[in-house]
Amino acid sequence: MNQRWEWAESPLLPEDSYHGYGYFGSTLCGITHDGLTASPYPWHPARFDACQDCKKAAAVIDARWPPERRDGRRVHPTPPPGSDWRPF
Repeated sequence: MNQRWEWAESPLLPEDSYHGYGYFGSTLCGITHDGLTASPYPWHPARFDACQDCKKAAAVIDARWPPERRDGRRVHPTPPPGSDWRPF
């Protein structure tokens, strides 16, 4: 679960809690609004101020991964030649 998620950024998020970015303008715990984006920095669920609901959601999502693909063993396909896929 560590370093799999990006940190959610928005001036509308509470400043006392550190949220993980889900997808489509939402935090892992379900906060949604225009302007919510993923930061270039990883979200660390072990941080003292990490959102507890984001941690629970991340644990549920991560438990769905097959065990052989967890903990850094995810397979990343090679981008096709000439593509603009991000290299990770």
